[in-house]
Parts: sequence; structure tokens; C-alpha cells
Amino acid sequence: MSIVILGAFTTEKPSTDIELLNYNSPEQLDDSSKLSFALFSDNQGSSPYDDIHMAKMNKWMSEAKVSFVVGVGDHVMQQNGRNFLQFLMRDAWWYNNFYPTIADAENAYFGKSQADLNSGGKLLNLMNFKKRAGVELRKNNSEYYALKEVNGYRIHIITLHFPDQPANDSAFSADSKAFMVSKLNSITKSKKDIVIVNAHSRFGFWIDNLNAAQKSVLMNKADLVLSGTTHYFEKYLSDAKAENKRTPLIINCGSPAYAKFGSHNGYVQVNLLNKDQGLVAQYVNLDKAERTLATAKETYIKHINGKVKRVMFNNYYAAN
Repeated sequence: MSIVILGAFTTEKPSTDIELLNYNSPEQLDDSSKLSFALFSDNQGSSPYDDIHMAKMNKWMSEAKVSFVVGVGDHVMQQNGRNFLQFLMRDAWWYNNFYPTIADAENAYFGKSQADLNSGGKLLNLMNFKKRAGVELRKNNSEYYALKEVNGYRIHIITLHFPDQPANDSAFSADSKAFMVSKLNSITKSKKDIVIVNAHSRFGFWIDNLNAAQKSVLMNKADLVLSGTTHYFEKYLSDAKAENKRTPLIINCGSPAYAKFGSHNGYVQVNLLNKDQGLVAQYVNLDKAERTLATAKETYIKHINGKVKRVMFNNYYAAN
């Protein structure tokens, strides 16, 4: 399968396959949604205690009343003045509603090095994942399947261990891929099921590390496929033929505090619409003073059990 990368800041013209949504503010979108949740990656140990962007993200997530937040790795760091772990242990909402991915930074923090595979799973032990409701923690303590029910919907989270090191793709084990396939096959998908699969990755994208059979299961069952590591928000678009069928929204979640390559700091907010069962995912700009709706370059809708389209809000031309 060919992959075309559509970056958040690409000069490529938007696809003609655009869905216009009648919202003028993030608050209006929140009020018109059945539920919402957030996604982010690569905060590098920074927390709302010590970083203005993280504090802003925490505030805006609270205002949006997100039900939970999925992290895609590199959340802790051994560096003075960065206190995400301390924040996590002290904030009850985050402690109970944060679903992190174990990546190289977690391995380095809790183990001998970034290549100390699965050692970062100590973070999940500190968060008592073995006893968290709806969570099936693997014996390696760094991967899990979670089922969370929100407003009559079942959110399935499959979290895999694929750190930057060792510096080859052996970091993404055959066992991890088999676990993913097994859990995906166990899910009976309906319009009430939202399936999220995440792995940190070495280069910001991990689907090409799957064989054809594994990729087929993922593409036909997942709604959201998440990566991190690059600190740059991107959407990965399958070829036109596949895009006209059921396919997941495949994104790299960027970084809320350490954006790179000309990107802006941000996180992803996902809203499930009331009238149409579609997941609207937008990369929220944390460099702005106020929360705004994202541009068409950074907003997509994934129709549950259906296709992915770009999104343009009513205020797009006025804001850009």
C-alpha cells in the first residue's frame, strides 16, 4: 500500500474531499458532541507545573470536559525542573484518566537506557494499571488493552511498545504485533465502538513495520492509529482506493511543548459529533493565547466504520 504524507504545514493543496462543519467556536463544537477526549505525545517530562504550554493544554482540556487523555510516549525525563511524573502522581483526574504509551524516554527514566526494553513499564505500575478498571496489562508491564465506556460508547485502547532504541526495528517485536492483531480480532465492531491503536515508533510512523495480513486487520478495525517521536503533527493518508473504504485516521500527535520542523506546539482533541457518528480530530494550537478551532490543514473527520475526510469549519476563511 502506498502512503502519502500530508503534513500539518505542507504547501500541498487540500483534497477536494472536504466536509464543511457548521461550528464557529470550540465551545460550540464541545456542546454539540456526545463525548470528547485528547491525544498528545512527547512532552519530554514537562508538566502544567513548569511549562506554560502544558498548563494551557490542561486548562483547555478541562474546559472541553474531555473524558480521558491518551499519551503516545516520551512523557518523563530525568531533568531538573520538569515534573510531569510528580504532577501525574498528585493530580487525581490525570492519575485515573491518563493512558500513556511506554517509549524510549520512559525506558531511560526507569531503566538503564532508552534501549532497555519494557523497563519504562514501571510508570504503569506506579499508576496501578494492574488494578485499573477495564485494563488488561501484559506481563511485560509496558503494553496493555483498555476498555473505557463513556456515554454509551466503548473506547478500545491498544497500546504497543515501539521505542526509538535499539536503533533498528527489532524494538517493535513480533510479540507486540501479535498482541495487537489478537486484540483487534477480539473486538466486535459496531457504531458504538471506537478503536484506538498507538505506538511511539522510531521515525514517526509504524504501519510499514507490519506485514500485509497485520496491516489489513489494523486498517479494517481501527478508527485512530497514533504515533509520536517526531514532535510534528502529520496525517498519513492511504492511497485513494483505500481512502474510499473503511480506513483509520492515521496521525502523528506532535508535541505540546517541544514542537519541531516549523510546527507549532499542540495536542489533538477528538470530538464525537451528536448528529453524525464521526470523530472530529483537530490539532489544537497551544502557541495561541486562546483556544480556537483548527484550520483545514489540521482537522479531519473519521466516520465510524467509514472513511476519513478533511474538515473545514465556518470560521476557516475569517481565521486564515
